[in-house]
Amino acid sequence: MISKQGNCRNIKNDNNVNIKRLILGRSTSAFGEAFFLITLPLFVLGYSDSLAVSGGFFTIASIPAIIITPFLGVMVERVNKKKLIICCDLCTSLIYTGLAVMCGTKSRYLILLLAGVMVIKGCASFFDIASKVMFSELLDSDSMQKYNALKSFCDTAVSMIAPAVGTLVYGIMGFRTVLVVSAVLYACSALQECRIEYIPPNRSRDTCGKDRRAGLKADECRKTEWGEVSSEESGKCNVRRELKEGISYVLGNKEILALFLLVMTLNFFVANDNEIIFPGILIQRYHISEKLYGFSTASFITGTLLAGIFIFKNHRLELFGHMNTLFLANAFCMSLVSIFAIILYPDKTLYFIVFMILEMVIGIITSCVNVPLSSYFQTRIPLSYQGRFFGLLSFSANLLIPLGITWTGFMASWLGAETAYLLNNAGVIMAVLLLRRKKKR
Repeated sequence: MISKQGNCRNIKNDNNVNIKRLILGRSTSAFGEAFFLITLPLFVLGYSDSLAVSGGFFTIASIPAIIITPFLGVMVERVNKKKLIICCDLCTSLIYTGLAVMCGTKSRYLILLLAGVMVIKGCASFFDIASKVMFSELLDSDSMQKYNALKSFCDTAVSMIAPAVGTLVYGIMGFRTVLVVSAVLYACSALQECRIEYIPPNRSRDTCGKDRRAGLKADECRKTEWGEVSSEESGKCNVRRELKEGISYVLGNKEILALFLLVMTLNFFVANDNEIIFPGILIQRYHISEKLYGFSTASFITGTLLAGIFIFKNHRLELFGHMNTLFLANAFCMSLVSIFAIILYPDKTLYFIVFMILEMVIGIITSCVNVPLSSYFQTRIPLSYQGRFFGLLSFSANLLIPLGITWTGFMASWLGAETAYLLNNAGVIMAVLLLRRKKKR
C-alpha cells in the first residue's frame, strides 16, 4: 500500500518533469519571438522607407497589449492554464503562417502586419502571465527558486542566440523565411506543452494536502474545476470587481506593495540602459566602435548565465533575505559605471575594460535579484490572486519602461548620459532606503 507521503513525493517528481517541459516549451516560443522581433524593425523600415512610419508602427502595435494587460490576469485565473498557453502558441503560429503567405503582396501588407503584431503581443502577454501562475501551481516553495534560475538561464541563452540567428536568416533568406521559422517554433512549443501533465490547483492541493495560500481565509475563495476565483458569489464574475480586488490585495499587503513599488522604480530608472545610457557613454562620449559595443551586452548576459547556473546548483541559498542589500549593490555598481566614465575619460581602452567587468557583476546581481523575487511572489501570493498580480506588474512595466526611456533621454541630452545614469541610480538607492526605513517602523 502506498502512503500519502510517498504519493506526494511521486507527484513532486512528476511536477519537476512537467516544469522542465514548460520551460522547454516557453524557451522554444521565446526563441521564435526573439527571432521575429529582431528582424521586424528592419523589415518595416525597408518596406516603408520612413523612420516616422516605423516609429508609429511600433507605438500603435504596443497600445492594445498595454491596455488589456491588467484584465488578462482576471481572465487567466478563470481558465485552464495549460489549454491557454497551448492556444496562445497555436494562435501565434497561425498568424505567422498567414503573414508568411501574404508576405509577397504589396497592397496593404503593412496594415496586415500591424494587426498581426497586435494579436501576437496580446497572446504573448496572456502566455507570460499564465506560465508564471503555472509555475506556482506545479512547484512547491522548496523547488521554486531552483527552477526560476533554470528559466532565467534559458531566457538569457535565448536572448543571446536568437537575435544573432534571426538577423543572419533575414539577411540571407528574407522576411518570409523568418515568419515560417517562427511559425514552426511556436507549433513545436505547443506540441511540447501538450506533454505537460497538468492538474487544476484545487485537485493537486487536495491530493498532497498542501495549501500555499498563507493568510487567505477559506470563504474568500471558491473552487471550480478550472482552479480558484476570488469571489463570494456563485453567479457571473465581474471583471472590474475582481480587478479591484487584486489592486486592493496589493495595496493591503505592505511587503508585497513595497516590492511592487521597487520593481516599478527599477523599471522607470534603470530599464533603459541599452536604449539611452550605454550608446550615450560608449559611442557618443568614448567613441567606441559599434563592433566593440556589442560586447557590452555579451558581458551582462555572461553574468546572468553564470548567476543562473549558480542559483540552480545552490537553490537552497536564502537570497531573498538579502534583497535590500542586493538592490543597493546593483544600484551602486551601476553608479560606478557613471563615476568611472567621468574619472577615466578619455582613456577609452581602460574604461571599456572596467565597463565590461562592471557589466558582468551587474548581470550576476540582477539575476540574484530577479530569481528570488519571482520565487517570492509565486510562493507568497495566493494562487487566487496571482493572475491579477502579474497582470498589474506587467501593466506597470509596459507603462513605466517607455516613460523611463523618455525621461532618461531628456536627462541625457541635457546633462550627459553618465550624469543621467548616476542620478537615476541615486533615485533607486533613495527608494530602497525609504522603503526599508518604513518597514523598520
